[in-house]
Amino acid sequence: MTDKKKQITIEDVFNKLINIEAKADENQSSLNEIKNSLNQLKNEVSTLEKENQVLKDKFKKVEHQFKKNNIIVFGCPKDNTLEKNLLLLQKALGININQSDINNIYEIGEEKSEISKPLKIKLISFLKKKEILKNAYKLKELKETKNINIFISDDLSKEDQDIQKELRKYLNTAKKNKLKTKIVKNTLIVEDVSYTLENLKKNRDINFEKHDQQDIEVENSSQEKKAEPKTRTTRSKK
Repeated sequence: MTDKKKQITIEDVFNKLINIEAKADENQSSLNEIKNSLNQLKNEVSTLEKENQVLKDKFKKVEHQFKKNNIIVFGCPKDNTLEKNLLLLQKALGININQSDINNIYEIGEEKSEISKPLKIKLISFLKKKEILKNAYKLKELKETKNINIFISDDLSKEDQDIQKELRKYLNTAKKNKLKTKIVKNTLIVEDVSYTLENLKKNRDINFEKHDQQDIEVENSSQEKKAEPKTRTTRSKK
């Protein structure tokens, strides 16, 4: 009896092992199916991301083309009409801006204190826009003579506005340290060296501090001195 019981017990255990192995195979098969599904989803997401980036790039091009001839004028006197502000702008710039040059002109944004809302001017010609921006430096005279602080900028997208806002922080630091600097599109140029916002964020050591520039000059000069070959003096034998 005991042998029969043992035999049955062994058979039961063996059958259980077979069942466990079968379930393990089923689980492994299910896991493989899940992995395949996940890989398929990853590929679909990757494809969608690429398509989304293509659409974003197309939208940027369309937006840039749409804003290509536009300028934004800040700081016009609050009590002036659009016509008076346009006339003031013409006189300050020393160029003609006729009605035939303008596609549309209107106020945008929020009104602040004694300054009127910014003016968006949509020009017919890109050449006229270039002429206006070329003469924009003359607006400084308005501030000096009439205390009217008008300045002109490109009509930028939200993304470009955010980039240039960050770049201006670096620009102000460079200007405080009397370094020659300007922003061209989405690039900061300091002492004829170009920096993108991505470069500046990656290289935290770049901060345009004056003492840093001096340290670099001292370090370079000391290295040059070390590199100079030493001249040996030979005494003449008597």
